[in-house]
Amino acid sequence: MKRILLAFSLLFAIVFVTGCTGDQTGEIPFDYTEAMTPPSNLRISGKLLQWDAVEGGSEYIVFADGVEKEAVSTTQYDFSSLSGTSIIFQVKAKGPKGMADSAFSVSVAYNANPAQEKSAIEGLMVEYDLEEVPEGFAEELVRKGMTASQMETVLDAFQTFVTTAEAAEDDPIAINTALKTMMTTEFNFEAIASAFLVTMAPKMMEEAIAEIQAEIDEYESWGYWYEDQINELETQITLYESLLDLLEDTPEAMLIALVETYEQLVALQADIDNDFIQMILDLFSGEFVIISEINASEIILIKDELVTILEENLPSMEYMILMMEMAEAMVVATSDDQGAIDTFKANKTYYAAEAILSIQAITAFLDTIDLAFIEETIDIAGDVASKSIESTEMKQLVEMSQMRMLALLIEYYNKFLDENDELIDQMDAVFTDAQKEAMFDAYMAELDPEMMEEDILYSVLTNMSYEELDQFADIMDKVGEKLLDSLVATDSEILLLIAEMNGFDDFYYEEYFNRATGETYANETAMAHASSLVAIELIGEVVVHLGAVANTLTATDMEFIANVIADNYPFRMMIEEEILTDTEVEKLRDNMRSMLKKQLPKLLQLIQNLTEFVDDEEVIDAVLTEFGEIHTHFISEYGSDYHVDEDYESDTYGQYALIIHFSGWVSEFMNSTNTTIAENLVKAIADLLITPEMLEVLSGEKTEIETYEVNALEVIDFILDEMKVFKTYDKDSLSSTQRARIDSFMPGIGEIMAE
Repeated sequence: MKRILLAFSLLFAIVFVTGCTGDQTGEIPFDYTEAMTPPSNLRISGKLLQWDAVEGGSEYIVFADGVEKEAVSTTQYDFSSLSGTSIIFQVKAKGPKGMADSAFSVSVAYNANPAQEKSAIEGLMVEYDLEEVPEGFAEELVRKGMTASQMETVLDAFQTFVTTAEAAEDDPIAINTALKTMMTTEFNFEAIASAFLVTMAPKMMEEAIAEIQAEIDEYESWGYWYEDQINELETQITLYESLLDLLEDTPEAMLIALVETYEQLVALQADIDNDFIQMILDLFSGEFVIISEINASEIILIKDELVTILEENLPSMEYMILMMEMAEAMVVATSDDQGAIDTFKANKTYYAAEAILSIQAITAFLDTIDLAFIEETIDIAGDVASKSIESTEMKQLVEMSQMRMLALLIEYYNKFLDENDELIDQMDAVFTDAQKEAMFDAYMAELDPEMMEEDILYSVLTNMSYEELDQFADIMDKVGEKLLDSLVATDSEILLLIAEMNGFDDFYYEEYFNRATGETYANETAMAHASSLVAIELIGEVVVHLGAVANTLTATDMEFIANVIADNYPFRMMIEEEILTDTEVEKLRDNMRSMLKKQLPKLLQLIQNLTEFVDDEEVIDAVLTEFGEIHTHFISEYGSDYHVDEDYESDTYGQYALIIHFSGWVSEFMNSTNTTIAENLVKAIADLLITPEMLEVLSGEKTEIETYEVNALEVIDFILDEMKVFKTYDKDSLSSTQRARIDSFMPGIGEIMAE
């Protein structure tokens, strides 16, 4: 299951990768000990610090200006013994045995003269042309410990940054230097963040909601044609409303997350030096970027530096847990799925670990990219850039480029998997089997019964235990891994052939060329022949990958798949329509299960034999040669553009040639072993159809099914007997008797089945 889920984890990691720090590489040791919830609602009355009790908490640790002061067993702390006109407090809930201490609470500050400090800060706002700052902003700053002198330092640093950035005139290095200077200025970021969340954020979101609603009203006045746009805008409103709910319900959690994210970004920005920016500037110097002239080696240098930055700034577990707590709050605010909420709450520490490993995985994937990857990417992009966006060939050319890029990504994703087994194993081991099963059960408990009846996927899930789902996922994981290896081994030729095949779709003013490859053809006939050859090659690639998958599966796998099919076949409708009783349906299901468990492994063997035969006997190459010979014959008979000749339309040479050709392959493949498998499949299906329950469903007679069985077996014998004869024919010297026998082949099959 781990490889199937890895791709989703990589996508998930992108969300968090911008807020990383921690200097951790290699296998990460995670501590899954549950932590206490941070104390909340810190407040000061006189010189008494108070806070709300934490569930399960019996002891609290008080910090003043970042220094631990005292552990108390109550929810208050008398700080009259402390000196100073401004003191910033935070509190941790001490964890009992088996639990970790909480993270720091948000802060609250004591100020000897808050009114004076507030007035001084408001004066600074006016001095720095910030009169539009909302009421209460300065008051919140003071409550969080911001002093007027600190605020002046912040405003000076920000003003210096703005002035420098404007003077830099789009010079990224100068801007980066100014940004570093500003971000290294020490100040109380929590105070500013809190003031923003309390006084500015709600108003901004309410204004955004009003603007979006006005846009919705305008669309509604225009009629139902704009339903999609209205739905999209309503989704945006829902998001803003959810954020407003979060601000109201969990303001302190949002504040902690915002402060921690800022600190992560400061650490990350510190590692982005001017040399790194200069490398990027050197790569894209000049007014226009000519893709073919991009230096791949320089991109690799930039990529290596980026990987180093990410590796040295892997997020800490504490930070990621904070992010998960914010995600938990979002789930609570936006979901009615109590099972999902409970599951997230119970496992947020493990989700945090999984997110960190996902970030490590995406970093490892970036590290896998080498010079060859970049050079091929430049070549692909260059092909597209060389064509006018207005050109008729652009659409198919883009499709071919997309397939080439997908093939390249598949190759390097496979390389990444091979080089990171330990990391992938660690990701899979984050959740225990018991946790996975509990999450599966919680998910199943919340499924809508109507949805389960209408959707085949949900229907399958309802009939599977967690153990069965895990086994099925392991089978798919095994198949996916082998298919990936097969694609890489063939350079993903199947993807390029699909694009090439699609390139034959369009014709413009009797111009004959493939819009994916750019290849031109003399006439319609030449293009049709080329299309046939590509189709044959495509079938060959399908057989190659089918063989890879088939040879991965075992008889045990097929028996499991048989159970899944039998358990999920839609027999319920037969009960609802009163065709069968519950007991009859269960008996029919058991009969189907028994048949499938016996026959699917044999069908697998037949597929394995077929794909091996096609490969060993080089069947596809032989078919290509045969098509080429037929093409050459028709050119000699009717000219290079024989498709336009009326006599060609009635010429049966090609049909006879292909029947003779394929008769040889079928006769050779259908030896006694493979023929027996095919005949046993027919008999097994017939045996299922003549059960009383199935006859009731089909409204048929047993003798009728038995006749079909006999006829089907006769058809197999007839086909093989005739093909043994056909393969001896020479397509270039067929007698009238031989032609007549071939002509009677298909009618002969029909006559047998009609008996």
